[in-house]
Amino acid sequence: MGLVLAIPLSQTRLQPLFPSIAVFLVLSLPMLLFFKEQKIKQAVLTLRVFTKESKEFFKKLALFFSVSIAVPMLASFFFFNDALITLSNNYSIYLERVFGMPDITKNIILMIVILMSAIGGLAFGKIADKIGSLKSLKYILISWIILLPLLGLINSLALVIICSAILGLFMGGIWTVTRAYLSQVLRREELGYGFSFYTLFERFATFLGPLSWGGIIAFAGANATSYRIAMISMAIYVMIGYFVLRFWKRGEIVFP
Repeated sequence: MGLVLAIPLSQTRLQPLFPSIAVFLVLSLPMLLFFKEQKIKQAVLTLRVFTKESKEFFKKLALFFSVSIAVPMLASFFFFNDALITLSNNYSIYLERVFGMPDITKNIILMIVILMSAIGGLAFGKIADKIGSLKSLKYILISWIILLPLLGLINSLALVIICSAILGLFMGGIWTVTRAYLSQVLRREELGYGFSFYTLFERFATFLGPLSWGGIIAFAGANATSYRIAMISMAIYVMIGYFVLRFWKRGEIVFP
């Protein structure tokens, strides 16, 4: 809906800014006015308690990374998610610099990506139920390894739209499948702990990809060829993630 609202205002870069702020303010008012947080009584933190809790934290951390079969997926996630976040943040710039697309066209393509992402999340949830989350994830990564170089080589606008739709489909699927897999290999009482690492790895997976992308543009110049090379280079991180999943094997041990 945000992209739809921006289409009539996309003749310049500044026109969507102030209406967006106004809409954001209106939509956030119910939360700001009516949400009441419950007060939670907290214990007094002392040096003794801090030392004890720190020892237990690092002991639990070492145990998790030693035995949990979720760790290979988390390590793989760090690499391929780095590529996907970099792609998401730079895709509109890529479309403009490589294909010279106006903002209206980019908005429409991004709406297609978001719609297909929603469809992909539902579709791959069903597929993962049939063939397994881990196998589904491997298939998605292989598809990304093929799709990213293809996006970096094509010249046709029609092919860009088709590849963007497929991109959205697999983007929605990959986050659905990774969450489904984690929920299967973690015990119910450890879901919060395990998914905290998922979120942590997701936040840290915003370093290598942008560094590579920006380094290529800085070294080779802000031209269409440089952006194509940067796009193709993202497939390397997805490939690393795939090989981590493919060759890092652990027995069926669930984090106790």
